[in-house]
Amino acid sequence: MQLNCQDFVLNCVQTMPNLPHTIGKIFVLLVMFNNPGELNRGSLGKNRNKLKYLLRKFSQNTKVINLRSRGIDDVLLNDTFINFPRCEKLIFFKNKISKIEVNAFRGLSLQRLVLQDNKIEVLQHGLFAEMTILEEMYLGFNRIQMLPNR
Repeated sequence: MQLNCQDFVLNCVQTMPNLPHTIGKIFVLLVMFNNPGELNRGSLGKNRNKLKYLLRKFSQNTKVINLRSRGIDDVLLNDTFINFPRCEKLIFFKNKISKIEVNAFRGLSLQRLVLQDNKIEVLQHGLFAEMTILEEMYLGFNRIQMLPNR
């Protein structure tokens, strides 16, 4: 994976693993404002079908899925995006996503992933394992406490 920019601004990260060793050469790593703080768990599932409904509006040939500020509070389940193999950019900026299952992004060839300003607390081991061409990933303004080793 050749990750050029990684943004972990305003989270709760306490320890930083050896990121360059595990995910390639990072040109920009943003980890500002990562003081541990109290976590308030967001409620899950007020509208569990919202994401599924919104994704129906995109075709299989879609290169950019932009669901910015849509109030999505769903868990990103395994194979959520399996029907979008051509998607290069996935944007979930400013939603209420709190959990991402380890194979949620399986089948995607993402170059850019924006999960900034959500309620994500945990990044599971192997979550980004298949993202071999990812260039930009934005995870700032979440509730992440620990980064996975891989």
